[in-house]
Amino acid sequence: MANPTLLINPYSQVRFPIWENADYNDPNNDQLGEIYYKELWTSINSCYYGCDTPDWAFSAARGWTKCYVPTGEWGADLAYGEKYAQWSINSSRHVFYVRRKCRVFKGTTEMFSLYAGDAICTDGKSVAGLTHPDRLNINGWRRNGVWTQTTSDYWCDTDINIGYSMYNEATVYGKW
Repeated sequence: MANPTLLINPYSQVRFPIWENADYNDPNNDQLGEIYYKELWTSINSCYYGCDTPDWAFSAARGWTKCYVPTGEWGADLAYGEKYAQWSINSSRHVFYVRRKCRVFKGTTEMFSLYAGDAICTDGKSVAGLTHPDRLNINGWRRNGVWTQTTSDYWCDTDINIGYSMYNEATVYGKW
């Protein structure tokens, strides 16, 4: 199975529907909400229409929920890819800033926290966790002004699972 990815809706004129199940023509399929311009969600397989694999998104109706977000011909952008990095160290280290307390995990074990003014690095693939699809895979961080680089199994909070899914709310943010 491919790694899930954290995506962002880059289109000001488009809202992606959040559906309860993958059959969009089913009259019993509830629309749970919409993904707005510059809002983040997790796609399990980056499929844009007619997928049987659920996504994860935050909706006012259900909170953090398994759902289906068809983006059709529009597609979506990698939220933590090179395009939205605050800056890039090199082709595999893209910097995003931390807005508030951000827990860092090795595997599923919490190691420490980063805070506003700190930063993280990604490889530009915007990889989310299989077990925790709200967490972002990272390959480095700046903590108290000191950079640490890693190639191991490190992850950080995005807090999209608790409702910080808009560009101006996400715990780890880029140039959205």
